[in-house]
Amino acid sequence: MSSVLNDKATYAKIIRKKTRVKADYMYVLGVLSTFIILFNFKLGGVALSKFIMLGFSIYICWRNRGRLRKSVYKLEYIPYFLITIVSVLLILGGDSPYKEYSVRSLVDFLFILILCLTVATCNNEKIRSFFIGVRVSCYVQIIWCFLQIVFWYILHIDINKMLFVDGFHLIENASKYNSDGVLCISGLSHHPSNLIVVIIFTLFLVNKAWKWPVCIAIAIASRNSTTLIAIVFCMILYLIPSIRNFFKKKKFNRKGLLFLLITLAVLVAFTFMGGNVIVTRISEILLRIQSAYNGTAYDGSTIAHASYYTFLPQVWEKFSLAEKLFGYSYGWTGGMFSYFFGAQYSLIFTRPSLNWGVESDPMNLIYGIGIIGAVTFYWWLSRTAIKGIKINNQYFIMIVSLIIAGIFYCIQYSMVIVIEVLLTVAVFRKMDVFIE
Repeated sequence: MSSVLNDKATYAKIIRKKTRVKADYMYVLGVLSTFIILFNFKLGGVALSKFIMLGFSIYICWRNRGRLRKSVYKLEYIPYFLITIVSVLLILGGDSPYKEYSVRSLVDFLFILILCLTVATCNNEKIRSFFIGVRVSCYVQIIWCFLQIVFWYILHIDINKMLFVDGFHLIENASKYNSDGVLCISGLSHHPSNLIVVIIFTLFLVNKAWKWPVCIAIAIASRNSTTLIAIVFCMILYLIPSIRNFFKKKKFNRKGLLFLLITLAVLVAFTFMGGNVIVTRISEILLRIQSAYNGTAYDGSTIAHASYYTFLPQVWEKFSLAEKLFGYSYGWTGGMFSYFFGAQYSLIFTRPSLNWGVESDPMNLIYGIGIIGAVTFYWWLSRTAIKGIKINNQYFIMIVSLIIAGIFYCIQYSMVIVIEVLLTVAVFRKMDVFIE
């Protein structure tokens, strides 16, 4: 028996057989997790996301009544939740003109908080079911992205606009176009940057060699610098263990070699099919990074993203000590930026309303819930990542990928936080959610 268990392949098959689960409410929640476009719909003026989160929270509470253990409150995400609530309460007593907006954002956060605490009471089988649902969600997103590519480049039809805007009249904007009027592939979302989390979840939760070329193709089709930069960092992080293993054992595993060959084949194919386009995109990205670094950026988006960081000393001159520590305007940091610099940089910060956040997770946290809030948030994720190494190094690499990707864009939306909470619960229970 011991010899069988020592056989890695056989052991993996046994685990897969034992952990195979059927579709249930957590599976459905997982499937919905990356469909950002659904969270933009409104029913009676109220965001659909609130109904979804409240509905699942009530149902899970009813199903898991009596299972609320003390251990739920001991996990690393609890301090972040508490600091966020304290931060908003302090904002109400401060000088921010966005107190009303912060209260609204706190209400939205409470929906997330309640859902996080309720899903944490689910048993291991339900948590595995959730991550299977996330995996299926990624499959759906990939299929939708390729449908967008086919419809746009062959039929010149934007299916997101055709269905969600012109067809069902559910939202006003379901797509993004570049300066040349070409559709930026975004999946079931209104903005291509939201594909970052889809790509990260696909790379780490899907155990198939085709994921790499497919994700690379989608990242290129998104025509979004942030998405391309994020996937490059993910690839580097993903390959580090294989490179370390190579120098240690002087050999690549089959999966690593297959990944390398398929990726090279896709890159060669793309080069022959549209080499100039790819070279141009890479050149644009490098130019934007360089211009942001040396302060010579020429386009509003690059200037804005760089300004979130470079304006920090000027912003802090306007903050009190309490606002530096606990934030100035939770959930409405973009409005705060417009308030301080909108007149001076009107070309950059032109928004129809003040309902937006700084498009960078670290700065959004620092401006919104202060230094203490940002440190608490990254302490939570870092602790989970480090603890997860002992179970599966995928925990560490995936969480670090989310942290790094967040530097370039704000990706910590409601369901990403729920997923991170369940990753923390899984690590606490010593579960490996990456077994497919």
